[in-house]
Amino acid sequence: LGTLEGGDEIVFTKLDRRFSNQRQCVNTLHDLQGQGIHVRKADGLINTRALGKFAPFVIGLLPRLGGIEKQMVLERTQESINHREETGGNL
Repeated sequence: LGTLEGGDEIVFTKLDRRFSNQRQCVNTLHDLQGQGIHVRKADGLINTRALGKFAPFVIGLLPRLGGIEKQMVLERTQESINHREETGGNL
């Protein structure tokens, strides 16, 4: 990150692999944007060049949405386990 300059763009495949928590992620992306460095995720979900002033807001929401998705997967998995136990393993 230290070698980037204004106008550069950095592409991440996954933000959770680079940052240890949501606050660090949002703060770093905000700092990069303030330096004129653009951030993009390979899947196109984040593109600070395209988002402009809305980038910090959208970036702040993404980890929360990921947490919600993870919780939903855990709940569906538990429901499936409970169902299998109730039906003797038959789906």
